[in-house]
Amino acid sequence: MPQSSDNWQFHSWVEISRKWEYEGKTPPWKIMDNMCKLTEGTIGCGDKRSSAELTEAINSMFLWYQKSAVCYAYLSDMPVDGPFETNLKHCRWFTRGWTLQELIAPRHMRFYNMGWYPICTKKTLANQLWRITRISYLLLQNQESLSAFSVTQRMSWAATRQTTRTEDIAYCLFGIFHLKLPLLYGEGKKTFCRLQLEIIRTNMDMSIFAWQLLPLDQNDSPMSKEDYNYFLSSRDRDRVLSGVLAASPAEFYPSPNVISNPDAIVGEVSIYSLGVVTKTRLYLCRTLVKQEVGYVLPLSCGSDGWELGIHVRQVGHQQYLHTDPRSLLRFNRNAILSGDLIRVEPEQRHLLLRLTIRSGYHNFRLGHASRIVPSSRKNVLRISKPSGVGLIEPWPLSKYDHQDRLFAVPAGSPFCFACVKFAGATSLPGSDGAIDQFAFGVWLCALGWSVTYVQFKTALAIASNDYHTGQIRSLLDSYGIPLATRALCRIVSTSSYAMVTASICKVTSPDICAGSLEQINLQYDIRQDDDVPSLQISTWTHTRRGRRPFPTTYAYGRPL
Repeated sequence: MPQSSDNWQFHSWVEISRKWEYEGKTPPWKIMDNMCKLTEGTIGCGDKRSSAELTEAINSMFLWYQKSAVCYAYLSDMPVDGPFETNLKHCRWFTRGWTLQELIAPRHMRFYNMGWYPICTKKTLANQLWRITRISYLLLQNQESLSAFSVTQRMSWAATRQTTRTEDIAYCLFGIFHLKLPLLYGEGKKTFCRLQLEIIRTNMDMSIFAWQLLPLDQNDSPMSKEDYNYFLSSRDRDRVLSGVLAASPAEFYPSPNVISNPDAIVGEVSIYSLGVVTKTRLYLCRTLVKQEVGYVLPLSCGSDGWELGIHVRQVGHQQYLHTDPRSLLRFNRNAILSGDLIRVEPEQRHLLLRLTIRSGYHNFRLGHASRIVPSSRKNVLRISKPSGVGLIEPWPLSKYDHQDRLFAVPAGSPFCFACVKFAGATSLPGSDGAIDQFAFGVWLCALGWSVTYVQFKTALAIASNDYHTGQIRSLLDSYGIPLATRALCRIVSTSSYAMVTASICKVTSPDICAGSLEQINLQYDIRQDDDVPSLQISTWTHTRRGRRPFPTTYAYGRPL
């Protein structure tokens, strides 16, 4: 007997033609004969020697069950006698991948034990089936439609199920997600990735990213203790990164109650070879390991009153990998109102499927941030500030990494411009002599740190907020914003000034980027009227277009 694409092995077939003692009851083969007049077994629903027939059969299977008047499930290992619920939950029928749609799709279903005697229907058994399979009893009782359940919930139903062939764990879910896809036996675990991408393309439910990593190796076997410690245990507080998609339905097991927000607005989605592109917001939050700031991608879904998100790490121009995929972040609206989560405006973001090749991780699912992040950056401008001073409103956001407080652009890019607000506070006597807190701020602009040639070539902006550096120089001059390395800020209601000074140097920081980076060191001190130095200023367009970024002198000051 050739191996089927289902999880039945040769020993799974049961013989029903031996001598039985029935004491006057209807023999099972007569029951079987009557059933065969109404139904067709799933094993014989298509010619498995024909790729076209097999594809059509698998893509149509869910619809066949759905349109049937009644479906029958024969539980070959369900004893006739004994504790009913205990015996039921140990039946192998509930561990097979292909029987998931057999259970969900039909409106009417009858179960038979190993003696071919009816034991119950799906409707009457809904509560027991829910405890065994974690599938909502509302769905099993036809009180809810399948589309009412999130992607994560539907994936979690298949988390404990198995198929003989690796690809079939994805193929048996086609109907659950109302998809029709070609069958490509031989691609292994890539099939499940292809399924997830098609779900994203046709129905962008952000809950598809609400999975949690299992300690498995590349072959889905339990990870060795050495590998687990290398990748997942704390190693100098290094962060583990992975692609944004799950490796199997098993990684959705912890999320059976995750509900999508029906009112969530998801931007247009496109898929390319490296990942998923969508316009979405992020949040900034304090991470638990280093009390550093990290990015959070909200998933527009939640459970038990909590919203869910995942930590992500920027590893290139608006490119992100999943950080610490073992856990999900749970938060509520109070975290946003209190400032524990800070909103980052929506941008086109690239959610990567796998680790970048340039990081040196080949065919690895997991990698360390200390190795991946530096390899993804070139032409970096970092801003160093004194404690107690904030850097706010960075622009353009597409080039800024909040986590490391730096700007990065591609090599030789003529779109090399950065702007950020330096905001500080100090205690000074006011006009009435009382000590008060006063705020001051300076805008810092930097141009051309990645440019090595003198004249810029004609180019168009690559995004609505991305300007050619030459255009920026002209704009700064036209608005009367001078070039200087110092800025004076008059603090209102006092006789004092805040003088902000920027110095520029090259530094090497292997944990930030490969090679050297440009660093602007900001300092400030408070001066009185009679101690204010004169400023040396010039225009932007008459300055040598070299590799040195400069701050402007635009400043403000006010009482807090």
